[in-house]
Amino acid sequence: MSKEELKPNSDFLMSEFKEALSEKGVAFTGENRYSEEEYLSEGGCKKLFVLTDLWTEREVVKALPKDDSPENIERFIYESQLLASLEHPNILPVYDVGSDDGKPYILMKLMEGDNLRDFLSYDPPLSLKLKIFEKICDAVSYCHKNEIVHLDLKPENVQISPYLEVTVCDWGSARRFADLRDSSIASTPGYVAPEVFDGSLSAGSDIYSLGVLLYEILVQERLFKGKNAAAILKKNKDGKVNLNRIKDPSLKAICKKALAVNPEERYEEVQNFLDSLNLYYQKIPLPEEKAGFTRKIDLLIKRRPMVIGMTTVFFTMTSIIALIFALSFNKQKNEAEMLMTQYQTERDKRISLSQENSALLHDQAWKAYKAGMLDEALDLLNFSTSTSGYTEKKYELEGLISLLKFDPQRSKTALEKAGVADNYKDYFSLIPEKSDLLKMSIKKLAELITKIRKVDSYYYHYFIGSIFTLPEFDDTKKEQFINAVTRSIGFHGKVSVRDRGMTLAVSGNGQSFPTYILRAMRIKKLDFRGCKNMPSDIRTKEINDCVELEELDLRNTDFKYLYLLKNNNIKKLYLPSKHFSRIEHLQSMPLEELYLVDVNVKTFKPLLQIKTLKSVTVSSAMTKLPHFRELADKITVHIIKK
Repeated sequence: MSKEELKPNSDFLMSEFKEALSEKGVAFTGENRYSEEEYLSEGGCKKLFVLTDLWTEREVVKALPKDDSPENIERFIYESQLLASLEHPNILPVYDVGSDDGKPYILMKLMEGDNLRDFLSYDPPLSLKLKIFEKICDAVSYCHKNEIVHLDLKPENVQISPYLEVTVCDWGSARRFADLRDSSIASTPGYVAPEVFDGSLSAGSDIYSLGVLLYEILVQERLFKGKNAAAILKKNKDGKVNLNRIKDPSLKAICKKALAVNPEERYEEVQNFLDSLNLYYQKIPLPEEKAGFTRKIDLLIKRRPMVIGMTTVFFTMTSIIALIFALSFNKQKNEAEMLMTQYQTERDKRISLSQENSALLHDQAWKAYKAGMLDEALDLLNFSTSTSGYTEKKYELEGLISLLKFDPQRSKTALEKAGVADNYKDYFSLIPEKSDLLKMSIKKLAELITKIRKVDSYYYHYFIGSIFTLPEFDDTKKEQFINAVTRSIGFHGKVSVRDRGMTLAVSGNGQSFPTYILRAMRIKKLDFRGCKNMPSDIRTKEINDCVELEELDLRNTDFKYLYLLKNNNIKKLYLPSKHFSRIEHLQSMPLEELYLVDVNVKTFKPLLQIKTLKSVTVSSAMTKLPHFRELADKITVHIIKK
């Protein structure tokens, strides 16, 4: 029998595929291919849902028009066709485009991981950040070659997977070159080329946005900052930028050229942008840098360290040999030199090890600071500086920690040494000394937070956390403070505080509860049982940022998207009486206790894979579900009779 005859034919393979699907209870028809849709988010002209492809067992995103107006449908179809025409490893892939009951849809890859802004908050090394930026440039260069402009490049529209795959997303503002003349777009202030505000759109608009992205990647701060969106918009329109935070002259020159107000002074193509980066990697002076003699020599030394080093060693060795002959070193002196060499080698090893440990401690200190763990951050910073001294970034971190610990004078001194005091000058006259802070009434504390919020609407929640966690405040004062603050923001429910500030219970209209204030409050238990109209996603991003949160109670809420809790550190979880089609998402959490009373699940099998799970509480009707007996044999199961 020939090899061709031994190969399975397509009919055999198809029958095997159908049989495999049948064993899972899945029919081989287009109508039953996908699971029930779970709402994800919405924006622009579309709503996004997550569903499972039952044939391939992979999760996908389904995009539908946000409304049925002819304009919205037309815009949705335009974006669908445009995105489907692009095929690049760094552009969001489209699996299918079709129509359900006359309504168009797109099926796309479900992106996991962090957006670029969140990724940068982990303070990755410069080399990795630049590699990611290159991939963004590759995607934009590809779409320009296909005569398409993105027009909304910003950190939130770049996704970084756990495997460091880079994907440019959200093409709702994108246009074909042929359509630019008659187009108006909705882009994000702070990332838009100045000429776009006058209706002038081109590929140069994307190059400007790439310049903004590069600045934020290098400095890890927004280029255009302001008290509110109007202030940011004004600065963006003016186009005046301060690039002094970029220390490397080559990278500074690259940013400056990309951010030129006049589009004709920017890079002509994205490839030119990448060419300049390549020169930076090779330590070759950039044409736009206009490097002087000293800078060129500095780059030469960095570019050819071995040649320069060998030359230096040659002259050094010649001098040493001449000196040895001149002084006629004796045996004792040679032995002393050998001992000195051994000492210097050991010393260099210790210094190198200390510097490596110092860098690691410094990174951990920044992460602790961003989680509101100020005392831990300061301890890590002190350890880091004790081994390798201060740097500008270390002075900056000391200044920020001191600001949040209400020591404005120390903060100002440190930030001046870091060269960034001007960025925080509005705080120095506003932030009181801690001794004065402790004497303030609840009303005055709430007013202080309101003033800080006007200075910086992005990070004022850190000050809320700093005051809330003061050990001098008991639970009563913490509760009074947090209720005064939430009322000033527009929440008219109640927040109860227990266990020395470790437990928060929220009651009232959950739709208006500002969950972002929780990030730096260092709570361990969060109870939403008393909340009505809680958003179905409970604004999970902010809750996931509570790195010390161990217990979350969602009973009586409308929460229904388990995948939003993936990779959370929660150990004890209470779920509402809802239908959850994919409890597999719980497997990525270190759960120890799980409350599932009246939760509509299909099987307990996914719970068998959670190695940390110790107990589950279920209702009596749930004992008939598949794999219940296996679960009960493995862990403690509490049954509530109903």
